[in-house]
Amino acid sequence: MRESTVVVIAGAVGGLLWLVRWVADVDALLWPGAVLLSVVALAAGASLVRPVVLRVVVGTCVVALAWSLAAVVGVQDSLVVGGVVGAVVALGCLAALPRTLRGPAGAGAGAAAEPARAPVEEAAPTGPRRRADRRSRPGR
Repeated sequence: MRESTVVVIAGAVGGLLWLVRWVADVDALLWPGAVLLSVVALAAGASLVRPVVLRVVVGTCVVALAWSLAAVVGVQDSLVVGGVVGAVVALGCLAALPRTLRGPAGAGAGAAAEPARAPVEEAAPTGPRRRADRRSRPGR
């Protein structure tokens, strides 16, 4: 199972926990749902950048931003706000689930693991390397 599938499932379960917390008035579901939704926020932030160090920093900052927004909106105090946020996240994750299970676009059961690639031509030298090549050519 790919990481994106795990993250989408975590988001769907976390959102559903907050939705059930609202409907059934079970306050114990706040923190398990919050942990799962934090995993989703961490993965979303980490996917925004390429270098590993920046992934850690941006992912952590997105989680901190999500927690601060949740505190401002009052997710912990208001069951309705938490339930609506949970429903939106759960619906978004459930809508993305078939796409993550299917895999990347164009990859089917009969698709090759690595598509054949055309050979890459070497770029013409520029700058100091080009000048050195000109000086070393005979006949000039």
